[in-house]
Amino acid sequence: MKKLLLILFLLPLLVFGQTKETIIHITTDNYPQETRWVLYADSMYGTLLGSVQYGYYTQQNTAHMDTLYIPDSLTNITFVIYDSYGDGMSPPASYFVSICNDTIVSYPVPAFSNGLYSNRVVPQCMPNPPPQGSCTP
Repeated sequence: MKKLLLILFLLPLLVFGQTKETIIHITTDNYPQETRWVLYADSMYGTLLGSVQYGYYTQQNTAHMDTLYIPDSLTNITFVIYDSYGDGMSPPASYFVSICNDTIVSYPVPAFSNGLYSNRVVPQCMPNPPPQGSCTP
């Protein structure tokens, strides 16, 4: 039984390949319900990788982390953030996107009205833990 469960757990990794941990970090403003985001593969016309809708965030001035896993084969992503009221996010709001602990989108003081998109190269992830051995310069 344990072998069957192990096979069922590993099968998606073998069939679909490796994934990269992607974290969307959002600190909401006074109107958290006005914020939504979408993550696409490649461009805004690529495959939808993840999203949250308006009303998902309900706590004001609070840090949130949304984690998803993207295919290792991706080379570009597009992150789009929206504000339903059209006035953007007010301080102390901020957001950034990290893949494999590498920040690829960062807006500590977001300045946009209805929405803002960022197209970025997906970084290569280091093995976790990194390979052992000596390093000689």
